Amino acid sequence: MKQQNTRGQFTLTREQIEKIIDAAENTRDRVLLKILAYTGARRAEISGLTIHDFFRPDKRLKMRCKGKERLVPIPPHLAADLTFYLGPRRTGFIFPARSGRAGLSGPQINRIVAAAAERAKVKNPDPARRNVNPHIFRHSLARYLKSKNVQLEIIRDILGHKSIATTADTYGRPSMEEIQKEYSAVLS
Repeated sequence: MKQQNTRGQFTLTREQIEKIIDAAENTRDRVLLKILAYTGARRAEISGLTIHDFFRPDKRLKMRCKGKERLVPIPPHLAADLTFYLGPRRTGFIFPARSGRAGLSGPQINRIVAAAAERAKVKNPDPARRNVNPHIFRHSLARYLKSKNVQLEIIRDILGHKSIATTADTYGRPSMEEIQKEYSAVLS
């Protein structure tokens, strides 16, 4: 029997995501969480973001991962927060590690996300996961865009999927929340 792909079925609500962002420990963490929430960035993309990847006039970020690049639009409030956070810096990583020679590592990003979620008292809806992790922000953005009837092709481009089949396979199916809502409506 083929096991069903449940990737992307467990998501956070926009309210939960905002609670996590509000629980950030400092400006750096708040901006990092917002980038995850509003761009669907992968951890590796966050780690590698440089100041030159932030296009202020057109409010976009250049993401690089898996040998590909994509430009992702960001809302004006995130562009303003990012500009404030960067201050006078004009070179280097957006989120530098202590040495400054690299960006924050994947485990460091995981800790930032998990700690903010814990302070916000938001748990990962996936029973197989202990902590809220960066990838659930990616799934949550995709599901939110889908719920607002954004075309799968646009979601694919924002997430940087190579194939529309990947996007359709992961987000074309109903989410656990949609399944529960339909189930409850029929059986209540």
